[in-house]
Amino acid sequence: MSRNFAVVIGNNQYDFFVSLKYAKRDAELVSQFLLNEAMFDQVYLFSDDSPDISTGNGSFVSSRPYYANLSRFLSLRFEQPFLSEGDNLWFFFAGHGLRFNDQDFLIPSDGDPSGVEETALSVRVIAERLRRSGADNILLFIDACRNDGARGAIGIGQDAKYLGKINYILASKIVQHFFNVSEEALSVFIGAKFNPFIF
Repeated sequence: MSRNFAVVIGNNQYDFFVSLKYAKRDAELVSQFLLNEAMFDQVYLFSDDSPDISTGNGSFVSSRPYYANLSRFLSLRFEQPFLSEGDNLWFFFAGHGLRFNDQDFLIPSDGDPSGVEETALSVRVIAERLRRSGADNILLFIDACRNDGARGAIGIGQDAKYLGKINYILASKIVQHFFNVSEEALSVFIGAKFNPFIF
């Protein structure tokens, strides 16, 4: 029988970016759904006030969605394979994202726009760590405001070609598909902080 694990991150409070209203709530709803409805074996939830997280090797990491905590968790938990063929690993992120130096980045609570490469999580690095899990079905679901909500900015999602067999789903693309809207109309939704979990 396959095992199902998930990493779920929801950032509302930012030190250097505009704070968000629904990212934390969305992450909590996804976490609850995965645990209670989808019957996932383990969900690692990072939010403003979630409990500390076991890395699986006897140590714990604060669940506050700061760069150091997320980086440490990705390094420790995904150092050795713990899943196998047939297992599923989901990664959900709700918060700010941006494109910088031709790479997609997810912004933790303390991410600094003047030091993106030192304080934000590269989607390519996240994918590399997740592949180490041993799961053969990995899904990245990203619900990120792009470039701090700047209209006309290049949004994240350009790195999908670098992720190999990892499935990469952007909330904005789902909204565009279901509501059959153009990229221009979609940017209005994003600019208005449209959130696909609010219906």
